[in-house]
Amino acid sequence: GSDLKMQDNFNIFLADSKENGLLDQLEEKWFVMDEPTEIPDYDSLTGEEGTLLFAIESVQKPFSYMKNGSYTGFDVELMTLFAREYGYRLKIEDVSFGGILSGIEQGRYDIAGSGVTITEERKESMDFSDCYHVEDLVLVVKGSTSSADGVGNIFSSFKESFEKTFIRENRWKLIVEGTVI
Repeated sequence: GSDLKMQDNFNIFLADSKENGLLDQLEEKWFVMDEPTEIPDYDSLTGEEGTLLFAIESVQKPFSYMKNGSYTGFDVELMTLFAREYGYRLKIEDVSFGGILSGIEQGRYDIAGSGVTITEERKESMDFSDCYHVEDLVLVVKGSTSSADGVGNIFSSFKESFEKTFIRENRWKLIVEGTVI
């Protein structure tokens, strides 16, 4: 149906944006440079192909946030550019992150942003666009020490346990999701 058409169009837009450098420009703008001062002009979209209900959480800077009473951010600008190219109007709804996911599952929103990550569990109940941004998250871990009192051995044991639990078993995702919520 129209949802598949919109998803296909968005994936084509992403592929074109990777090829023509637009995604690189947006990443530089939103993740590297000083905070942009302009707001994406989503109010002037024409909508000859209809309206997309776009769910975001407006506290996910730099992906989506409020500035001077308007929505802005990497995801907001990306969706604005997509909507302009494919003739959609964009209606933005500000909801909690949990509301974004349940709203997509229940069909209340056409598309959602705000730094959503792909997980196997989520793939069971919703479709994802192609990946357009990769974020490497790391934790800083104190280096091991050679201590005669055994503190180094305790820390080494903790480090091994941490690596097994949070890295190999992917439990770090639960912490990230909990922090976001």
